Parts: sequence; C-alpha cells; structure tokens
Amino acid sequence: MNIKYVKDIGKLTKGMLGIFRGTKNPVRAKKIFSRDPASNIGIRCGKISGIVGLDIDKESEFDQIISDFALPKTLTVKTPTGYHLYYAYPEGVSRVSSSARKIHRYIDVKGDYSYLVMPPSKKSQDKHYTWVNEGHRIEALPQQLLEKINAVPHMGYDQFSWNSIKYMGLKQLLYFMVGPFLRFFGKK
Repeated sequence: MNIKYVKDIGKLTKGMLGIFRGTKNPVRAKKIFSRDPASNIGIRCGKISGIVGLDIDKESEFDQIISDFALPKTLTVKTPTGYHLYYAYPEGVSRVSSSARKIHRYIDVKGDYSYLVMPPSKKSQDKHYTWVNEGHRIEALPQQLLEKINAVPHMGYDQFSWNSIKYMGLKQLLYFMVGPFLRFFGKK
C-alpha cells in the first residue's frame, strides 16, 4: 500500500511531490505520522498499487450511480460528501486515466497518478472518512466501466498542442507539464 502524507484534505499535499513521496515502508510511515499525528492518509491509485478508485461526490446519488453503472459491491469508504469505491486495476491494460466528472457529473476516476484519501482521515473535526465494509474484497473493475473510462480522450505527452488545453482541467495540465519531472522523483 502506498502511503501519502496528506496535510489538508482540501486536496493540498504536504510538499510539492506528495503523491510521489508515498512509501510502502512501515518504518518511514511511522516516522512521517509521528511528526504530525493529525495527518491524513491516502493511497496512490493506478498500476503501481493495483487500484482504480471511483470518487462519488454526492451521497444522494450513490444508489442511482451503482444501479446505472451496474457496479459490483466492493471495498468502500464513506467520505464527508459521498463515497470512494476501490476496484482492482485491470490486467493487460497499460493505463487507466484519471478524470474529473467526465464519465458522470458526480464521479471522479482515480487511475494512474492520483490518490484516494483513506480512513481514519478527516476533513474537519466532525467530517471523517470511514470504512463502509472494511475487509471486503476489492472487486474487478467492470469491463463496461473501463470502456467508458477509456472512451474519454486522454492527452498523451506526444499529442499536446496549446489548442488542446480547453479539453484539460488545471490538474491534468499541471500533470502534463511536470509529469516527466514527477515520474523521475516518484521512482525513488
């Protein structure tokens, strides 16, 4: 499991390269969290961890989204505003692109180069991340969902043009611009 030091759950990370400074080393993790016990925890998604996450941002839409996408029950976290669903990274796939509200207005896909905040993290004193079904098996990402995710245009480094920025969000643009630098440091 890749652990990431998340200082503020408002999507800001401690240090510029937070997602790439994750660790699997329990000694390093203990040291990180002993410095600031109130820190939150996140898991890096993508091929590196074997996880694809769905961040459903609106609690009231959860049941309808599960039904519409025929999503199997999987390891799930209740977030302050919705749910995180954990699915296995599909075998034989070179990339699962992260996206925000491209496949549905309340779903963010957490694929390669993204993360999900995990329990026992908290957004504020009264807003926590909690397991809905701790210990549940992480199910396979449904094929029809993978096809829908892959149908969203992905901006490869070799396909960039300034005219294409209108199709990218700020987050994707930043990943595009500093991606090679971040990947270099992420290998450590």
